[in-house]
Amino acid sequence: MKIGEKYSFQNRKDQKIAVLINHQEVDTKWAVLCHGLGGTKDQPLLESMARVLYDKGYSIVRYDGSNGVGESEGSANDATFGNAIEDMEDIMTWLKTQEWFALPCIIGGHSMGGICAIMYAENHPEDISGLMPFASVITGELSFESHLKAYPQEMKEWMEKGVRHLVGVKNVEYFLPWSHVENRKKYDGLKKIKNVVMPLLMVVGELDKHCPVEHQKIFFDAVPHEKKDFVILKNTRHTYRDDEQMRIQEDSIKNWISRYFEE
Repeated sequence: MKIGEKYSFQNRKDQKIAVLINHQEVDTKWAVLCHGLGGTKDQPLLESMARVLYDKGYSIVRYDGSNGVGESEGSANDATFGNAIEDMEDIMTWLKTQEWFALPCIIGGHSMGGICAIMYAENHPEDISGLMPFASVITGELSFESHLKAYPQEMKEWMEKGVRHLVGVKNVEYFLPWSHVENRKKYDGLKKIKNVVMPLLMVVGELDKHCPVEHQKIFFDAVPHEKKDFVILKNTRHTYRDDEQMRIQEDSIKNWISRYFEE
């Protein structure tokens, strides 16, 4: 994959957003990828997604969301789903002003980045040629339920103390207030699912407690067409990084592209 070029723009809150773009020799097809909470644009999982799409001829856009642990502005203590969804809208608005960018594009993401991709695709289906939400939050309420089931003591302490200590992918520590949970509950990836008219690829770990298989299936089964693939990674948790998991993920993307975009 060609070395990425660094760009930046100001989001609606005048925060600098760091962007990494892997251009092809001639840019004709595009994919935009979004990390999850505590993630970054260059984490292994997103790098794997980018690499296989690039090999299939796509130019790749990745970015660090605001209020995260990456290179963009804002404190990770202020991370919310609302901010992340706005950043996705803002980067797409910025990309549309660039002469080298073209629509429609593939859009994808992991976890929180997955619901950002889902909601953009539902609100702007004309912009999107393919949707790739991996281990995705489906709705904020379902996400709250899964965390309450998997981590009852941690969730109880978070609610009582009003803040939770977390560590991002680069070992950056941050402290999320309980208001993050309340904000998360506002977002629903099922509300406009009739607008998911583009090919869909969903990948999730068999052992994912954050965004479990059954939640992914709710979304997958409700998508109103048959151009969709569902892949379960055996013995895999929410965030994965080993070679075999990456190989299966990459093969899944290759097969999906071949099936629905190279017919």
